[in-house]
Amino acid sequence: MVATADGQLNLVLRVRAVSDKGRANKAVIALFATWAGCPKRDIHIIRGAAARIKTLRVTGPADRLDRTRAKLETLTHER
Repeated sequence: MVATADGQLNLVLRVRAVSDKGRANKAVIALFATWAGCPKRDIHIIRGAAARIKTLRVTGPADRLDRTRAKLETLTHER
C-alpha cells in the first residue's frame, strides 16, 4: 500500500504486460483476482483504463467481498 499526497491509500500491483490492446488491464485484473481469490469476471476497471492508477470494482457474494475487504484492511494496518 502506498499513500498519496491527499492521504488516500493505493494498492500497488506490478505487471509485465505492456499497455497494448488492453493487455496490461487484463494482467492487473488477473493478478488482483488471484490475490483476492475471486474470479476475473467479478473485477472491473471503472476508472483509469488508460492510466497508471486504476479504480477497480469487485462484485460477488457478500462473504467473498468481506474476505477481500479484510485482506485489504490487513495491508492497511501493516503500514
